[in-house]
Amino acid sequence: MGFCPSCGAGQDSAARYCPRCGAALPGALSGLGSDARPVPGQDLPASGPPAIRRRGVLLVLVASIVVLAIVGVAVVAGLRLHKPGGQAAVNASKTRSATVQHSPTLVASSASPSRSATTQTFASLFQQSVGGVVRIDASTCSGSGVGSGFLLSPTLVATAAHVVDGAVSIGLTAGGHTVVGHVIGINDSTDVALVQASAPLAGHVFAVSVTEPPVGTPIGVIGYPEGGPVSFSQGSISGLDRTIDVQGQARSGLMQTDAAINPGNSGGPVLLVDGTVVGLADAVNTQARGIGYAVPTATSNSLFTGWRATPVPPSPAVCSQPLGPSGSGPIQNGLPSTDALAIASTLSTYFNAIDGGDYPTAWAQFSRSQKSRLIESSMASGDATSYDFNVAIQSIRGRGPGTEVVDVSFTSLQSPAQGPNGDSCDNWTLEYTMVNSGGTWLIDYTSGQNGRTHSAC
Repeated sequence: MGFCPSCGAGQDSAARYCPRCGAALPGALSGLGSDARPVPGQDLPASGPPAIRRRGVLLVLVASIVVLAIVGVAVVAGLRLHKPGGQAAVNASKTRSATVQHSPTLVASSASPSRSATTQTFASLFQQSVGGVVRIDASTCSGSGVGSGFLLSPTLVATAAHVVDGAVSIGLTAGGHTVVGHVIGINDSTDVALVQASAPLAGHVFAVSVTEPPVGTPIGVIGYPEGGPVSFSQGSISGLDRTIDVQGQARSGLMQTDAAINPGNSGGPVLLVDGTVVGLADAVNTQARGIGYAVPTATSNSLFTGWRATPVPPSPAVCSQPLGPSGSGPIQNGLPSTDALAIASTLSTYFNAIDGGDYPTAWAQFSRSQKSRLIESSMASGDATSYDFNVAIQSIRGRGPGTEVVDVSFTSLQSPAQGPNGDSCDNWTLEYTMVNSGGTWLIDYTSGQNGRTHSAC
């Protein structure tokens, strides 16, 4: 076992290049195969081909005139709930960590909700408050997923416990900015958690109600269903004090709603039209239509207030197995050429396979020369705890006949022991050189974009 001289990540003794940052390890160049070659017009970079990971969440070509989206399954199925009488429900997401700092006082509202006291509409509410709804990307020892949360202060995010339970790493994204999160309080019986952001997030800070509105009150739900773009659904409160069974454990005091709730919505705010949060989206009945459940803030607010005053972080999870289920999604229209579409498909297959622990499939996306520089087992061990998201193809440009250079950016979460410089969250900018081999585009090697590979979130 050795260590990379560039980023300090642990390395297989037989590795030639660091699977994390791509830096050449001692003796790397001397071990190149006879078919190893640089891209025409460019020397073989000292920062050789890192094995870059990506879960199939979103791949977007953001060049000036074209857009490519590769959308995959962005959530873990979650816990299955079985309600008495054979009705089934499913928690809407999945992940845990530590580190604490104090934050501003939470804002609570005890005002009784009124459906006629305001002229605000749900449309204006969404525009006003969507910036404070947080996408939560979390990875555990058994999987990875996307959930939702909302800001109680610039550095405090409320969410459902099952979104962050057992998390190795947590990414919080709001307003296009991603920071690392750490759980500072979690309660499995009520299924709520409080996450501390490592840096302030700009966005709407929500007030929460300490009283439950009556049945029939109109509500809206904002979150990231199925790990896709932030979405809004509208309905009403259809019941109070509901009890369901969660894998043999009774959960009571839940609010029932007919607003659409799906995997990925978990932890997102359930709102009155005046913007007050009255619940956290939590579960949905899978054998019915229009039966969802939320944890009332009347129940959770005292927990949030207590954790803010006295944080109770859980013990950090430690694991080494591959994280995240595989799953590629459809490729949408808007590409400038068939080649660009095929390149995006190869990268999607590669990233999905890495995050799913399917290393033979990932290996199959490499050219002969790339394989000569890497060791498959080193690639696998280097990516064992990785979860990548916010992946974007910035540009695709020609380098010569049958060769294209693809600029890619993304954010990675990983166990600190596996991250460069001990990071649990990094923003990456990389160049993938792709070659056409018999009609199939393969990854020939990867290097830093303008000499830069990553920075801590």
